[in-house]
Amino acid sequence: MRFLKLQDDGSLTLTKEYSEDVPSYAVLSHTWGEDDEEAASNGLEHFWVDTCCIDKSNNTELSRAINSMFKWYRGSAKCYVYLSDVPKDAVFRKSRWFTRGWTLQELVAPRSVEFFSGDGQRLGDKSSLEPQLHKITGIELSALRGEDLSNFNFNQRMSWSAGRRTKHEEDMVYSLLGIFNVYLPLIYGEGKDKALMRLSEELEKRSKPSLERTDSIASSIEAGDPGLSSVINVASVAIMQMIPIATNVTNTAIFQMTTAANVAFTVMTPVMFIATNATNTAIMLVISIAINAIDTTTMHKIARGDADECGLTAPVK
Repeated sequence: MRFLKLQDDGSLTLTKEYSEDVPSYAVLSHTWGEDDEEAASNGLEHFWVDTCCIDKSNNTELSRAINSMFKWYRGSAKCYVYLSDVPKDAVFRKSRWFTRGWTLQELVAPRSVEFFSGDGQRLGDKSSLEPQLHKITGIELSALRGEDLSNFNFNQRMSWSAGRRTKHEEDMVYSLLGIFNVYLPLIYGEGKDKALMRLSEELEKRSKPSLERTDSIASSIEAGDPGLSSVINVASVAIMQMIPIATNVTNTAIFQMTTAANVAFTVMTPVMFIATNATNTAIMLVISIAINAIDTTTMHKIARGDADECGLTAPVK
């Protein structure tokens, strides 16, 4: 990976190729041109620009760069996007930057992306412009925020490239290699369909190992593999040892609950009996008192000759 380095006199020079001890750097959108003042104001002296920092005449370097580009964007301190076709305060969704195939990874991969208008005015960054970017591109918010792209399925990631185009049709697929974390040798002239087929085949190969591991385990069980059988036996013994323990715990709990219920019943039975007897006695006492009171009153009235008041008047003859 090589960079453009900003010299003290304001000029730019191409650095040596770095494979380790890579300095902190900014990525510039390939339409950035010579406006590097913003990066310099952030203390960055090294810049990576795809049109300047890749020797496209060297097929090996070109292939390595395209397959590494997503990683390079991810490792940048900043990504500055210069929208030359967007005047100040204009609606930037109409910029052709959103229709280019290669700019997809320039948006998704870097942790910090800042946008500038054609006259150099800062429009905002990936965080502040998140709702607009989501609406323009259809990319999930969590993906824009840096979530692992493996959490998004094939169709979701392919949809992010809808409406974009590249100069060479194969580049529509090659620009997605980092999005799918896949390495492919470049074969210009193969066409988009064949390139997409190779991408799909590579993704299919990646899913095969897990299926093969599952098949291998099933085959080992069926064939009676000694090593696997011993593991299964150990697991079986452990399970069998746990069953009586669990059973004893359950039985003990049930016994304790039953005992508690019996105790409660034993205590409550005499209480209920006493309460019932007390209630019956009280009722009988009230009735007895009432009857005695009625009888006493009646007898007094009879003694005074108040037979009519007592309901004892003889029928008229």
